Amino acid sequence: MKHTHLFTRDNFNELYRPVSGYNGNYRKEDNIYLNGCYGDKGIYSNVKDLFNFNIALKNGTLISKKTYDLAIKNYNDTFKQKQNYGYGFRLLYSERKGKIVFHTGWWKGFRTYFIQVIDHNQSIIVLSNVKRGPFLKVEQLAELMPTIH
Repeated sequence: MKHTHLFTRDNFNELYRPVSGYNGNYRKEDNIYLNGCYGDKGIYSNVKDLFNFNIALKNGTLISKKTYDLAIKNYNDTFKQKQNYGYGFRLLYSERKGKIVFHTGWWKGFRTYFIQVIDHNQSIIVLSNVKRGPFLKVEQLAELMPTIH
């Protein structure tokens, strides 16, 4: 992951191919003080780096296979019928696709999807610099992938 950085509001010019975020009306979002928050936001990345992150999670390079399996384990039987939450990832169960592990995000002009279709060894990474608009749901994105038998 060579082009993933913590966005600090002041390092825009240091980012690899920086982009600005827009709302649904094609109005550029302002770089407000909350953009300096770290934790659940503030990571600036690209699809290639996130794909490398995806591979490192799956093959045990980043964390052990045992830890990864714990992160994607269903821990709340009373949540929703088809959705749940593990330790760090959301979980979705599809009749056609099986277990889907994902996380989404949005913030001031950006929207992201990181999806793993576990039973079919497929991954979907979507990075958008438009916060609002006609986005597909996670299950709809997973259904776009061909079913592998």
